[in-house]
Amino acid sequence: MRFYCKVTGTFDAAHSIKGYEGKCGQLHGHTWKVTVYVEENAEIVCENGYDVDLSQLKADLREVLEEMDHRDLNYLFSKPTAENIARRVFRALYRKYNIFKVEVEETPGSGVIFTND
Repeated sequence: MRFYCKVTGTFDAAHSIKGYEGKCGQLHGHTWKVTVYVEENAEIVCENGYDVDLSQLKADLREVLEEMDHRDLNYLFSKPTAENIARRVFRALYRKYNIFKVEVEETPGSGVIFTND
C-alpha cells in the first residue's frame, strides 16, 4: 500500500533557449506549472490519517518558485529548460520530503517529469 500526496504551484517567467532554431530561441514567457509528488509513510497514514502537512509542503514549494517568479530564467540557469527547473525544485525539497516526482509544464499539456527512482 502506498500513499502519495501532491501540491501544485505556478510562476511566471521568461527564457530563451540559446542555439534553438525556432520561436523558443527568442525571449518569451510562460506561466509555469509545477507539481510535486511526495510519497507518504503508509504506517503513519494508517495511524494518523495523513503523513505530510500539505499546507507546509505548499508553502515550501511557493518559496522555491518565488526565486524564479517574474524573472528572466537565463540569469538563473545556464540552460533554462523545464528539465532544469524540475531538477532545481527537486533538489530544494528532497531533504525535507520523500519526493517521488516533480512535474513541470511550460504550456498546458507540454512539460517534463523528473522522478526519483
